[in-house]
Amino acid sequence: MKKEVWVKLDRLPEGYEISNYGRVKSVDRYIDRASGPVHVRERILKPSYDKQTRAAHIAVSHRGKNKTYWVARLVAEAFI
Repeated sequence: MKKEVWVKLDRLPEGYEISNYGRVKSVDRYIDRASGPVHVRERILKPSYDKQTRAAHIAVSHRGKNKTYWVARLVAEAFI
């Protein structure tokens, strides 16, 4: 069985990584807010699936704005 390898992509915002298994995670970090720093725990993001193609995609947040990425494309950019 292969070991899961996590990679930081330049295309993803700071604080997110993708694995060779196609999982995306938010890494453990602190975010500066108006009320002070907030601790964000590491967690695996749950993908959504396109109704027609059934392709997985994820939405990541950066500075209050969401952006959607196709998981297969992120894996290809990171490991091919």
